[in-house]
Amino acid sequence: MKIIKGNSRIVIIFRFFVVKFPRVRSRSGFRTLYSHLKKGCLLKHLKEYNHEYYGSVRRFFFNGIISNWVEFVFYRENKHLLLLAPVYLSFFGLLNVQKYYKPIEINEVNLWCQFIDLTDVGIFKHSHTFGNPKNFGYDNGKLKILDYGSKRVQEFLIEYSEIIYSGFKFSYSRFERLEQIEAKIRKKK
Repeated sequence: MKIIKGNSRIVIIFRFFVVKFPRVRSRSGFRTLYSHLKKGCLLKHLKEYNHEYYGSVRRFFFNGIISNWVEFVFYRENKHLLLLAPVYLSFFGLLNVQKYYKPIEINEVNLWCQFIDLTDVGIFKHSHTFGNPKNFGYDNGKLKILDYGSKRVQEFLIEYSEIIYSGFKFSYSRFERLEQIEAKIRKKK
């Protein structure tokens, strides 16, 4: 058993599955709540800033729960996207049970450069999830995404998951790719 703390969730890794719990940041949440109460703008803050905004009261208290639930629902509605790691169960976002995959072993820069290649730079909108190899697993030579609890990441996956799933190479090297690009440029001259 291994425990990993993310920004909004705590993940407990077992041999064949993982359990994701929301991470409530009560100290930061109460500080922000108090600050907005003192300024007299709490209602405005709560109305304007949802759980996706950094520094939002809702984010500190509810982002992990919402991410768990959104991830579960997205998987149920999009099982056909082969890139998704299955979410077996969610208890109203208070815990998710997801299939375990062996972590990928790839340099962060090579991972990022490969996503740039595969998505024709569309990846730049989603640096948090796609820039971190810990958010991906390995399944019989194919990539699986483990963290897709954000609506923006889900929109991206609907557009690009098939391209990434079919085209991802675990042996990708940005240096080899750069050489290929330079060779193409030389041919055109």
